[in-house]
Amino acid sequence: MHTQKEFILMLEDVSKTFDGFKAISNLNLYMDAGELRTIIGPNGAGKSTMLDLITGRTRPDKGKIEFGKDTDLTRLNEYQINRLGIGRKFQTPSVYIDHTVFENLLLSLPGTRSVWEALFSRVTSAQRERIQEILKIIRLEDKAEVKAGMGRNGVGKTTTLKCIVGLVKPVSGDIALVGKSLNGLRPDERARSGIGYVPQGRDIFPNLTVWENLLISLVVHGRKPNEQVDRVLQLFPVLKEMLKRKGGVLSGGQQQQLAIARALLTNPKVLILDEPTEGIQPNIIDQIGETLLKIRKTDGISILLVEQYLDFCLEVADRFYVMDRGAIVAEGPIANLDEGIVKKYLTV
Repeated sequence: MHTQKEFILMLEDVSKTFDGFKAISNLNLYMDAGELRTIIGPNGAGKSTMLDLITGRTRPDKGKIEFGKDTDLTRLNEYQINRLGIGRKFQTPSVYIDHTVFENLLLSLPGTRSVWEALFSRVTSAQRERIQEILKIIRLEDKAEVKAGMGRNGVGKTTTLKCIVGLVKPVSGDIALVGKSLNGLRPDERARSGIGYVPQGRDIFPNLTVWENLLISLVVHGRKPNEQVDRVLQLFPVLKEMLKRKGGVLSGGQQQQLAIARALLTNPKVLILDEPTEGIQPNIIDQIGETLLKIRKTDGISILLVEQYLDFCLEVADRFYVMDRGAIVAEGPIANLDEGIVKKYLTV
């Protein structure tokens, strides 16, 4: 008996029988903190049953299972064991396929929230940073991309965006978000599914204040003002100084920042922007570009923008799509956007 030393995990004389079949027989296992232990054996040897016993999915017929210093795992349920600090990856991956990678990780963070609360309550800075740390560890960070749709006037760029958000019904084809078809969904249903849209011309409410414009975005999604508002005001600090000012008196650049902030409050999986630099002074364009790169990196939001300002696309985009006569005629990493493509499809 190994009783003179404290182990992070200890199984002593553990047995488990299923309908007369002894799956685990007088098993003894001792693990030190920080140790990597591998369990090897053929199918039916009891490996998964042992993990079920440790994580509380099933109870042993006899024996002792302890975690840390004198914590009896046989008296706890799966949730309690997990909260102690025992994480398990199952043989068959069990993920929420309709939710993003970020949302899957958010659901696993410590807390007592329900799925609904986890997905629709505020995400703290600490939680966001922890998720980013995990993404770096598993090498899934920065998978969100900024993609630029480019082309001359009248080639179908805005129509494509309107088809995505549901303002125009396509004659054929399928539009999907995270593997789920959006066909048949109204624009508001698509927005709730995770599409944020900043249209050309911005379309803010000119007779409402900046605060009221932001609040509408929360109300229509059934949410209350929370840390998300603080987050967008950090991204666009000029708005914080103008919360009581009517949207119609803002400059074009300030209205664009308000429109983007309003879209971000819907917690989009994909943010779509139509001509975000149109009619905006250069210093605001630079600020918007920096903000788009920031939300892609820290929030994991994919961004699709339609833009004719070539330098802006080169600065912020990861990939490009060039359209002509309603079709994509060239695409690739933004570094591959060469002079030949620009002259053939973009130069007026």
